[in-house]
Amino acid sequence: MVGGVAQDRPNAFNPDLARSLNTLSNRLSDLGHREEALEAVRECVALYRDLARDRPNLFNPDFADSLKNLSNCLSELGHPEEALEAMRESVAATPV
Repeated sequence: MVGGVAQDRPNAFNPDLARSLNTLSNRLSDLGHREEALEAVRECVALYRDLARDRPNLFNPDFADSLKNLSNCLSELGHPEEALEAMRESVAATPV
């Protein structure tokens, strides 16, 4: 049977995908694959950005954490200004 939730609601699994991408980024970074880690976390941040825009109370904590991960990746790759920008956005997204 073709269809189901994935076809009817293609974004239904974006929270799980974002969480998996964040974990993938961390593992890639641990193995020294920093460019690939950056690519994964950028995709993760984009997903969480959309999720947090639609449901900030639910997704801002994960969005903030993914931005911290992005900041770390950028810093490790020698992009301090972009890392600072990501960390500032993380602070702004962190719930109080």
